[in-house]
Amino acid sequence: MKNTRGVSFWLYALGIYILFQFFWWAWLLIDQTAEISHIQVLSAETHAFTENNNWLPRRVLMIIGEGFVFLVILVLGFLKVKSALRKELNLAHKQRNFLLSVTHELNTPIASVKLFLQTLLKREFPVESRLDLTTKALGEIERLRELVQNILTTAQIEEGQFQLLKKKGNLSAFISSELESVKPLLKTHQLEIEIDDEIEMSFDENAIRSVFLNLLENAAKYSSAGSLITIQLHTSSGHPCLSITDEGIGINEVELALVYEKFYRVENEIVRKNKGTGLGLFIVKNMLELHGGRIEYVKNEPKGSTFKVYL
Repeated sequence: MKNTRGVSFWLYALGIYILFQFFWWAWLLIDQTAEISHIQVLSAETHAFTENNNWLPRRVLMIIGEGFVFLVILVLGFLKVKSALRKELNLAHKQRNFLLSVTHELNTPIASVKLFLQTLLKREFPVESRLDLTTKALGEIERLRELVQNILTTAQIEEGQFQLLKKKGNLSAFISSELESVKPLLKTHQLEIEIDDEIEMSFDENAIRSVFLNLLENAAKYSSAGSLITIQLHTSSGHPCLSITDEGIGINEVELALVYEKFYRVENEIVRKNKGTGLGLFIVKNMLELHGGRIEYVKNEPKGSTFKVYL
């Protein structure tokens, strides 16, 4: 924040200085023009003075007109620089928050896996307990892999290097399979699942997996334990539609225009307590656009959110 105020101060100071210099030189130019005009008038004959008595007002108007154009260009340039500076400072602020968040997100699964492995090494456990600890460690590793994959995917999207590998398949079976693999992560929530059978389409499995998991993770993260999460897959107007509904904090209209931006996170106390990178919805939106699809937000009554994915 100190850097932001410092840059803004010097930008305004420079703008004020330029304006001051502009008016100062304009006044000097008009004053010098008046003096030259006065000398010419005194040295000219009466007839010549009569022919040129409108020269001074025209010269002054010309200077004022050109000065006005210069002033407009100067103000527009100043506003453009100010807008660009504000965007850069906002992006820098988001990136700083992202680095802090991603550091925590990376450290948490690493610390968990380390603890599980140390526990297995130091003590003898029954087969069931060893299997439980191993499963938890694998879950944390999967969580870490997904985080790294999100970061790599974001970089590829920004550089225009992400390419889809689409193939025809059963979307219903694919979503059902992915849901089974993440059910342990949703054990604190109630689930309602409605998946129509035999929905066929061409899709990139990694891209659709990323869309599904990011939306599902947000639904679980920003809704309280014991609340209902509804997952639906059906056909709408001849096209597959995947919707995920939660009973969480929801999104207001102001923030709705920003949630698909990279690094953006809703300014809410519940969100701040739940760590995240701010990349999920950015990835979802771009993956869907590459598929020729779109995402739609609908407020869930009485509270919560519904994200509808049209493919």
